[in-house]
Amino acid sequence: GDGTLRPQLIDMARSLGVEHLVVFAGNRNQEWIARVLPRASVIVSPHMGRALVEAGLSGVPIVAFDYDWQREVVIDGETGFLVPNGDWLTMADRTESLLGDPETARRIGSHVRGKVAAMMDPVTLMHHEQMEVAALKQALQRFDAGQYGWCTSCGEAISAQRLQAVPEAALCLDCKSAAEKRH
Repeated sequence: GDGTLRPQLIDMARSLGVEHLVVFAGNRNQEWIARVLPRASVIVSPHMGRALVEAGLSGVPIVAFDYDWQREVVIDGETGFLVPNGDWLTMADRTESLLGDPETARRIGSHVRGKVAAMMDPVTLMHHEQMEVAALKQALQRFDAGQYGWCTSCGEAISAQRLQAVPEAALCLDCKSAAEKRH
């Protein structure tokens, strides 16, 4: 894609002298993606949004940073490899291990495709959405009942007990801790 890391990754490829071996394809249509991704040996995912699902459907193993929601798709050693966020050396090592072991790469690629296909099943998606809506309704009911308020800094929900204990600073614990460190 054309994400925020693209310039950094292009510079890295240049500085390593491998720019002729790496393709930064930019944003592409679904037909191009469906045609090209299955031809890859490994998909390296520093920070992917919905592209992670597309990658999984390709049946190619994924090496990803353990960041945000990527662990919902990438189960370490089963559907790919998760590495600590920002640990480029481990990401490279895991990628190299898959490139050197085609049988493991094939097995992991098959598992990730099955996992993502199951996740994208319409009945599964509908159930997930229904659960999210129910949780949201429940949270709104608690808010309406006066059980919660909002952090004035980040917008996170705060219990009414905490708001009553410290009414002059309606901050969640993380924002309160950060404010204390600044002073």
